[in-house]
This record gives sequence, structure tokens and C-alpha cells, in this order.
Amino acid sequence: MRFNFDVQTKDGQGRQTVNLAEYAKGKKICLYFSAHWCPPCRRFTPKLTTCYDKGHTQVEVVFISSDQNEEAFNSYFEEQPWTCLAFAEREKKKELSEQCAVRGIPTLILFDENGDNMVRAGLSISSNPNSSLDEIFGSSN
Repeated sequence: MRFNFDVQTKDGQGRQTVNLAEYAKGKKICLYFSAHWCPPCRRFTPKLTTCYDKGHTQVEVVFISSDQNEEAFNSYFEEQPWTCLAFAEREKKKELSEQCAVRGIPTLILFDENGDNMVRAGLSISSNPNSSLDEIFGSSN
């Protein structure tokens, strides 16, 4: 998969728009399809955050929202330490969902540094997240 599209990052000055391919160069990329209204997502996100905080130098997570409005998206993204696809990018979200064959949320898909799919975790990650996260961030995390 090619990651030549823009995402938003957070820093002390607010959100910044960066090209994902350049920003995550040399890292694995994890697309996280999720939403504020989704109970399994809400249970899983804190676990993903903990792992990300330990291993984000090797993996860049991109939140791709299925929220119904920008207010819910903004509220949920504020809880997350990684990058996001801007809420306004609904066509890109649809394209990525189709390319990744997302059938439900949460869905987490890991790509290696070359854009090749390595690991896919679907709805089961919310009930047993540790095995999926170990695959993504390494068993030491």
C-alpha cells in the first residue's frame, strides 16, 4: 500500500498536517479504524495507547475515524497520542476502508516499512487485545 497522503499530528502548537510517507519514513504503519461511539473501540484504545507509548519509535499509528460528526471525532482524537486522517477526508477514509477490506470496527492493520500488509486484527482485538498488540509492537511491550 502507498501512504502518500496527508495526516494530522499533534504538538504543543495544535495540529499539523504532514505527508504520512515522509513523516513515518522507516517505520511500520498501523491503520486504526475506530470511532468514539463504538464500545469495543473505547475499550481497546487505552490498551493500544499503552503499547504505542512504549513502542511508537518503530510504529506510526494513524486513526481513521468512523465517527458520525467532527465533534465526536475531535473528542476521541484528543484521547489519542498518534496521528489521524482528518475528519474532512471522508473520500480518503472510504478508499482506505475499501482497500483494507474493513468490515467492522475496531480494525487494526499493520504494514511494514515497504507498505506490505503484515498483521490484520479485527473485532476480536477488543476482547483479546494482547496477542494482536504483541504482534504489532513486539512481545516485550
